[in-house]
Amino acid sequence: NPEDWGVFTGLSFWTGLSPRGRLRYDWSTDYGQPLVQSYECEYTLTGVLYVITFSNCVQRVGARPPGLLIHSGRPFSTIDNRNDAFTTSCAALYSGTPWWYDACWSGSINGGGENGGGGFYNGAYWYASGSQWGTPDGLGAGNGWILVS
Repeated sequence: NPEDWGVFTGLSFWTGLSPRGRLRYDWSTDYGQPLVQSYECEYTLTGVLYVITFSNCVQRVGARPPGLLIHSGRPFSTIDNRNDAFTTSCAALYSGTPWWYDACWSGSINGGGENGGGGFYNGAYWYASGSQWGTPDGLGAGNGWILVS
Protein backbone atom coordinates (compact mmCIF):
# COMPACT_ATOMS: atom_id res chain seq x y z
CA ASN A 1 0.00 0.00 0.00
CA PRO A 2 1.70 3.25 -1.11
CA GLU A 3 0.11 5.17 1.75
CA ASP A 4 2.21 3.13 4.19
CA TRP A 5 5.38 4.67 2.76
CA GLY A 6 6.89 8.09 3.12
CA VAL A 7 9.86 9.84 1.59
CA PHE A 8 12.12 11.44 4.17
CA THR A 9 15.41 13.28 3.93
CA GLY A 10 18.00 13.57 6.65
CA LEU A 11 19.34 10.24 7.91
CA SER A 12 18.97 11.27 11.54
CA PHE A 13 15.19 11.19 11.00
CA TRP A 14 14.91 7.83 9.22
CA THR A 15 14.71 5.64 12.32
CA GLY A 16 12.06 7.73 14.05
CA LEU A 17 10.02 8.19 10.89
CA SER A 18 10.17 4.55 9.85
CA PRO A 19 9.00 2.58 12.89
CA ARG A 20 8.57 -0.57 10.77
CA GLY A 21 12.25 -0.43 9.81
CA ARG A 22 11.44 -1.11 6.16
CA LEU A 23 13.17 0.29 3.09
CA ARG A 24 11.94 -0.03 -0.48
CA TYR A 25 14.01 0.82 -3.55
CA ASP A 26 11.99 1.26 -6.75
CA TRP A 27 13.54 1.77 -10.19
CA SER A 28 12.31 2.48 -13.72
CA THR A 29 14.14 3.05 -16.97
CA ASP A 30 12.87 6.63 -17.32
CA TYR A 31 10.37 9.15 -15.96
CA GLY A 32 6.80 8.16 -16.68
CA GLN A 33 7.74 4.52 -17.30
CA PRO A 34 6.45 1.68 -15.11
CA LEU A 35 8.62 0.17 -12.39
CA VAL A 36 10.79 -2.62 -13.74
CA GLN A 37 12.66 -3.37 -10.49
CA SER A 38 11.58 -3.07 -6.86
CA TYR A 39 13.13 -4.48 -3.70
CA GLU A 40 12.07 -4.28 -0.07
CA CYS A 41 14.17 -5.02 3.02
CA GLU A 42 14.28 -4.53 6.71
CA TYR A 43 17.08 -2.11 7.52
CA THR A 44 18.93 -0.63 10.46
CA LEU A 45 21.11 2.45 10.75
CA THR A 46 23.68 2.31 13.54
CA GLY A 47 26.22 4.65 15.04
CA VAL A 48 27.21 8.18 14.19
CA LEU A 49 28.27 7.05 10.70
CA TYR A 50 24.82 5.62 9.92
CA VAL A 51 26.06 2.13 9.02
CA ILE A 52 23.24 0.56 7.01
CA THR A 53 22.42 -3.14 7.28
CA PHE A 54 19.77 -4.98 5.25
CA SER A 55 17.93 -8.20 6.13
CA ASN A 56 14.85 -10.21 5.12
CA CYS A 57 14.77 -8.81 1.59
CA VAL A 58 12.08 -9.52 -1.00
CA GLN A 59 12.09 -8.84 -4.74
CA ARG A 60 8.74 -7.12 -5.46
CA VAL A 61 9.15 -6.41 -9.19
CA GLY A 62 11.76 -7.68 -11.66
CA ALA A 63 14.30 -10.43 -11.20
CA ARG A 64 17.65 -8.76 -10.41
CA PRO A 65 18.55 -7.87 -6.81
CA PRO A 66 19.83 -4.29 -6.51
CA GLY A 67 23.48 -3.40 -6.18
CA LEU A 68 22.39 -1.50 -3.08
CA LEU A 69 22.80 -4.78 -1.17
CA ILE A 70 26.60 -4.76 -1.58
CA HIS A 71 26.64 -1.61 0.53
CA SER A 72 25.09 -3.42 3.51
CA GLY A 73 27.38 -2.95 6.50
CA ARG A 74 28.91 0.23 5.08
CA PRO A 75 28.93 3.64 6.76
CA PHE A 76 27.54 6.69 4.98
CA SER A 77 30.11 8.62 2.93
CA THR A 78 30.08 12.25 1.93
CA ILE A 79 32.52 14.43 0.05
CA ASP A 80 33.97 15.65 3.35
CA ASN A 81 33.67 12.40 5.35
CA ARG A 82 35.01 9.51 3.30
CA ASN A 83 34.02 6.04 4.54
CA ASP A 84 34.03 4.03 1.31
CA ALA A 85 36.30 1.09 0.39
CA PHE A 86 37.48 2.46 -2.97
CA THR A 87 40.97 3.81 -3.71
CA THR A 88 39.63 7.35 -4.11
CA SER A 89 36.59 9.06 -2.62
CA CYS A 90 33.43 7.78 -4.34
CA ALA A 91 31.44 10.83 -3.26
CA ALA A 92 34.07 13.17 -4.71
CA LEU A 93 34.47 11.09 -7.87
CA TYR A 94 30.75 11.18 -8.64
CA SER A 95 29.89 14.88 -8.36
CA GLY A 96 29.93 15.01 -4.57
CA THR A 97 26.96 12.67 -4.15
CA PRO A 98 26.72 11.05 -0.70
CA TRP A 99 25.84 7.34 -0.34
CA TRP A 100 26.71 4.12 1.49
CA TYR A 101 29.56 3.38 -0.89
CA ASP A 102 31.54 0.18 -0.86
CA ALA A 103 33.43 0.46 -4.14
CA CYS A 104 31.36 3.21 -5.70
CA TRP A 105 28.75 2.44 -8.33
CA SER A 106 26.34 -0.42 -7.80
CA GLY A 107 22.99 0.61 -6.43
CA SER A 108 23.70 4.32 -6.11
CA ILE A 109 20.44 6.20 -6.44
CA ASN A 110 22.47 9.36 -7.00
CA GLY A 111 24.25 8.23 -10.16
CA GLY A 112 27.18 10.00 -11.71
CA GLY A 113 25.95 13.55 -11.61
CA GLU A 114 26.37 16.29 -14.16
CA ASN A 115 29.99 17.13 -13.48
CA GLY A 116 31.91 13.89 -13.49
CA GLY A 117 31.66 10.16 -13.18
CA GLY A 118 33.78 9.39 -16.24
CA GLY A 119 30.97 9.92 -18.76
CA PHE A 120 28.34 8.02 -16.81
CA TYR A 121 24.81 9.32 -17.10
CA ASN A 122 23.12 11.30 -14.38
CA GLY A 123 20.57 8.86 -12.98
CA ALA A 124 19.93 6.13 -10.46
CA TYR A 125 21.78 2.85 -10.98
CA TRP A 126 19.98 -0.37 -10.02
CA TYR A 127 22.85 -2.87 -10.03
CA ALA A 128 25.76 -1.69 -12.12
CA SER A 129 27.12 1.32 -13.90
CA GLY A 130 27.03 1.80 -17.61
CA SER A 131 27.37 4.77 -19.93
CA GLN A 132 23.82 4.31 -21.17
CA TRP A 133 20.22 4.92 -20.22
CA GLY A 134 18.51 2.20 -18.22
CA THR A 135 17.43 -1.17 -19.56
CA PRO A 136 14.63 -3.27 -18.02
CA ASP A 137 17.15 -5.63 -16.41
CA GLY A 138 18.57 -2.74 -14.36
CA LEU A 139 21.73 -1.80 -16.25
CA GLY A 140 22.44 1.89 -16.85
CA ALA A 141 20.97 5.12 -15.56
CA GLY A 142 17.28 5.24 -14.79
CA ASN A 143 15.07 6.77 -12.12
CA GLY A 144 15.09 5.49 -8.57
CA TRP A 145 13.16 6.10 -5.39
CA ILE A 146 14.02 5.13 -1.82
CA LEU A 147 11.03 4.90 0.50
CA VAL A 148 11.08 4.10 4.22
CA SER A 149 8.28 3.07 6.53
